Amino acid sequence: MTQVGNTSEAGQPGKSGASVGADRWRVLPGWAVFVASGVAFWVVGYLPWIVEGMHVEVSSAWPRFDTLKGPVVGLPFGEYAFQALLVGGVIGGAAALAVSRLASPGVRFPRAIASTGAVIALVAALGQTLVTVRPALVDTDEARLLIGALILTSLGSGLLGVVVGAGVARAKGWPWLLGGAMVASLLGPWLVDVIARNPADDPQWLMRIARWHPWVGGIALGVVLAVFGYRPAARLVGWLVALAIAWVLPSALTAMSYVTYYGKQGTLSRDRILEVADAGRDVFVQSLQPSNHHIGPLVLAVVIGIAGATSKLRGATDLPA
Repeated sequence: MTQVGNTSEAGQPGKSGASVGADRWRVLPGWAVFVASGVAFWVVGYLPWIVEGMHVEVSSAWPRFDTLKGPVVGLPFGEYAFQALLVGGVIGGAAALAVSRLASPGVRFPRAIASTGAVIALVAALGQTLVTVRPALVDTDEARLLIGALILTSLGSGLLGVVVGAGVARAKGWPWLLGGAMVASLLGPWLVDVIARNPADDPQWLMRIARWHPWVGGIALGVVLAVFGYRPAARLVGWLVALAIAWVLPSALTAMSYVTYYGKQGTLSRDRILEVADAGRDVFVQSLQPSNHHIGPLVLAVVIGIAGATSKLRGATDLPA
């Protein structure tokens, strides 16, 4: 009996032209997904560190190293490296798991393979950094606390990035929305770190580009909202959650930067830790105020999201039965 009906222009039953076009990019065998995801995690996530030269930061925990002549390490390490580790881990995780979308249809569990590649790349970079830094570590409580915090931040940020990337790689539903909102929120700070390494010496045109980084995040968030859609209406709750992430995460980064700077001043003690924690909380709460936020990029995200989701609905309606 002859099959009639859902046959695409490409001649494949049950597949639309868009699906066939997407399948053309799915060519990587499993081993290539593993390798490419590891490379993507480190190169994309820590591109700002690579561009900077990868020399270990000056720190009181390893005072014998000079920032210009110090050894090359795989991860940013130092009192001011916590934000770079967080941003790099999340962006790198998203890049690594995006590679799983290129896996050949015959590859089983491509996201698991990509996640493994990303984790191994993280462990390798962290191991190389520790092997380089540990011999120069001074024997103080402050130095041991710093190295422990850096290790935990590196591992935690990388694992968070893998989880976020897995959601982005699904390209649909709530995992996509939550993961995409996090990536969009961190994309601006990541871009600034890539293109504006030395504000005092960088060309003015480069600094003007860097000032537009909130709008880059707004455009990315708009794409996330458009793919997620607003039908059924309950999905609008997801839009509010995504916008809340985009509102809160930059404030958390601001508080983190303040805590790492303020915490470096003075000796380590219980009272000092509590004082720094209180100051960081105050900065975080203050940063959440509307006067300290860029509202325009969030409005742009909503506009792009509505336009994109509406266009997608119209396209689905116009498809032949």
